[in-house]
Amino acid sequence: PIPTKKPTPIPTKKPTPIPTKKPSPGPTPKPQSQPTKLPTKQPTPRPSPPPTSKPVTQDVKWYPRGSGGGRECVQGSEYNPSFPSQGWTYETETDCCKAWSLLCGEKDVKWYPTSSNGKQKCMEGNEYSWSFVTSGWLYTTEQKCCNGMNLDCSPPPKKWYPTVVAGEKACIFGEDVPASLALQFDSKGECCAAYPQACPTTTTTTTATRPAVETPRDCQPQDGKGCHW
Repeated sequence: PIPTKKPTPIPTKKPTPIPTKKPSPGPTPKPQSQPTKLPTKQPTPRPSPPPTSKPVTQDVKWYPRGSGGGRECVQGSEYNPSFPSQGWTYETETDCCKAWSLLCGEKDVKWYPTSSNGKQKCMEGNEYSWSFVTSGWLYTTEQKCCNGMNLDCSPPPKKWYPTVVAGEKACIFGEDVPASLALQFDSKGECCAAYPQACPTTTTTTTATRPAVETPRDCQPQDGKGCHW
């Protein structure tokens, strides 16, 4: 025969491996009648957390609170749990005050410095700390308190501002103005212009009154239809 135009390639150095003695097994003779169940849509929830420990309830006692010149005797159950073992809880205010050499008793109504909404001011009452007595922060008048604490106690200027009175929106004039300058006005007109719902207008409707109709004196029936005008 005529030789091929291109000779066969050089044979590989290593021949192909010998086939396995036993072929792979065939499929199972009988498949399962039903496929395995699909996984559940929602996994089982995590186990519930362990129960919280029961809060420890402490007896209401008198105990010292604060430190230094601000220490005072107060009544309650919010003291440190170690106070009873140290003997720092008491049955009466007098016992607590004697043990800590503190002033006790009814407080006089005085003017004293305090803060509200981040602003310092002078207030009249007796809800101040006992440390105010020793610090000299109690005064007989508001002006003395303002002078002693270098506070500006002049009354705020009155302004017109929108508010709610008896369930109705209204523009009123007074000192309790909102903090926002956008809600403060120099006149009622400016307040109403910015907040017309606070200044409802009342419209009066006038209904014309018809004059009374009088029966004409000379009334002659026509065609049996009675009188006409």
